[in-house]
Amino acid sequence: MPIDGTLLTFDFAARTGFAVGDPDFDAGPTFAHHVFDSTGDNFGRHQSNVRGFLLRTIDRYKPVLIGYEQPSLFSKTTPATMIKLCSYASTVEEICLRENLGVPVRQINPSQVKKFWTGKGNAKKPEMVERARKHGFLVTCDDEADAVADWFWMVHCYGTEDQKRRFEQVRFEIDMGRSQKAVL
Repeated sequence: MPIDGTLLTFDFAARTGFAVGDPDFDAGPTFAHHVFDSTGDNFGRHQSNVRGFLLRTIDRYKPVLIGYEQPSLFSKTTPATMIKLCSYASTVEEICLRENLGVPVRQINPSQVKKFWTGKGNAKKPEMVERARKHGFLVTCDDEADAVADWFWMVHCYGTEDQKRRFEQVRFEIDMGRSQKAVL
């Protein structure tokens, strides 16, 4: 599935990072984050907030493909957090169904993105931020860094050969110590 238009990626959390851009025309994605209001254990209110944010964001950017980092459920995750993390995924999947918006959605494995982005499948948050900044993205938090990395992972997986080649050239130059300003 070649990416023929705008690609939108999410790193879902209470502070959700997202990255958006067209791999054919943009010098990499633009990015931001959204902080959801605390809802405590009111899962219905949380679901409503997520749905509203996703509908506004999807309507604004009109993506042809969406990627999101799959929920990571660690042993210290509370039941409330687990419910909320899974609700992000189920909500974006439901909104984008063919009979609704009809936007293809792909789940992204965090370990694969970390390996692709930093060379380490178990990279920590500061390493993801550092790598994004080396690529010229002035991210303000790890959620933005993850969303940017997810965007490039999606280009790597679903982009055209030309889209992939542009990114690989930039990555090579960065690895050789040449500074970049996100010119792909």
